[in-house]
Amino acid sequence: MRVFLAVPLTQRLLRQLEQEKARLQPELPDVRWVRPGTLHLTLVFLGEVAEADVQVLRSLAESECRGVAAGNIAITGRGCFPERGRVRVLWVGVEDVQGTLLALRQALLGC
Repeated sequence: MRVFLAVPLTQRLLRQLEQEKARLQPELPDVRWVRPGTLHLTLVFLGEVAEADVQVLRSLAESECRGVAAGNIAITGRGCFPERGRVRVLWVGVEDVQGTLLALRQALLGC
């Protein structure tokens, strides 16, 4: 099972992304857009993990995240991959103004 650790986006960021989507849709008519509820910010990509280990990882991650408040996040850039050929994924970069997500990512890497 392909596993990653992610956080949901704030309503403010979701609104900004919806505005960007509305701007880009005419330029990218063949793109299949995801529902806003599935958007997330990946902190750690773990790759292939045995299904039996997923619940243990989830418990460790929830323990590390408990009590962490959302920081001040700003959208800083965007891109796609692959860089050549048919675009498969659009991404946006973020700036973690208060360092909250960076600290959380470091804690999750230590799990």
